Amino acid sequence: MPLPRFLVEELASRVNGRSSEALLFTAPQGGVLRVRNFRRAVFDAAVRDVGPEGFHPHELRHTAASSAIASGADVKLVQQMLGHETATMTLDLYGHLFPDRLNEIADRMDEAACAPNVPHEESS
Repeated sequence: MPLPRFLVEELASRVNGRSSEALLFTAPQGGVLRVRNFRRAVFDAAVRDVGPEGFHPHELRHTAASSAIASGADVKLVQQMLGHETATMTLDLYGHLFPDRLNEIADRMDEAACAPNVPHEESS
């Protein structure tokens, strides 16, 4: 997972002086934090407090993907981040979020064709 700098700073106190193999988030008595227990004890209570109703942890994955795309990540990076087997799967789920860049590509093609080092036929 990509880790933005603002999160690195937030998490620094949790990792300083710990083994690189240590769990970042643990169950209340230590050990592996199980999704079902975390959801029941923490996540669902937070959703009740701030909403939206019916929000579930998997939607955080969609939020991460959407944020990455909005930040300019290409489909292969989003595929890798989410662990999708193929870029096609990523595009099937998130293709509508990728910006329409046809005009941008047309402008780049025009710039390349008009570059000074591109030979042009002389008109007669």
